[in-house]
Amino acid sequence: MGFPYADPARFEGLLEHVERYLGKVVRAEPPDVRGDKRGFATGIHHHPEWELVSAATTGLRFQKFGDGLPQEFVCSAVPEQSHEAGYLVHVVAESCIRRERGLAYGSGYLNDGPLIPETEIVGALAMPHPLAEQGFDVLRDADGEATLKFMTLMPVTEDEFRFIQAEGPQEMVATWSREDVDVFDFYRDSAV
Repeated sequence: MGFPYADPARFEGLLEHVERYLGKVVRAEPPDVRGDKRGFATGIHHHPEWELVSAATTGLRFQKFGDGLPQEFVCSAVPEQSHEAGYLVHVVAESCIRRERGLAYGSGYLNDGPLIPETEIVGALAMPHPLAEQGFDVLRDADGEATLKFMTLMPVTEDEFRFIQAEGPQEMVATWSREDVDVFDFYRDSAV
């Protein structure tokens, strides 16, 4: 029968869906942007009201990640950090392709050291997008069937990653809120 998610017709309206929630594409990185063809491209979206940019993968949905819904990754950042957001989705997506396993909300990715020079960011927490309206995180077809899940990657420091492991992702989100942390700034200090 083949891989059931290889049919592009399952994802009709995907670009319109992403642009409705994250803003228009202002730049794109093709699958071979970093040398070898990586199996996905990245679009950089600018949201006119949030004053944020979002890096969103496209094509990751055709990778085999197990039995769950196909996934695409998103990372939002302050406008001048589009390259950082694009790099984070690139690293996490490549890791998932190698492992042939996607992410679940509340799970994450941890690197050996800082992902971006001069930052404390060593990984990401997968969660629903904190600003997008309800409906963004799942793409549905014309019949209302879920066809794809968007995993938003929130940049985390090593201390925050350990905190998430010990206390859970909801407590991390509550701490970010309580401490008034700009979670969209890659160059921020750790909240814990």
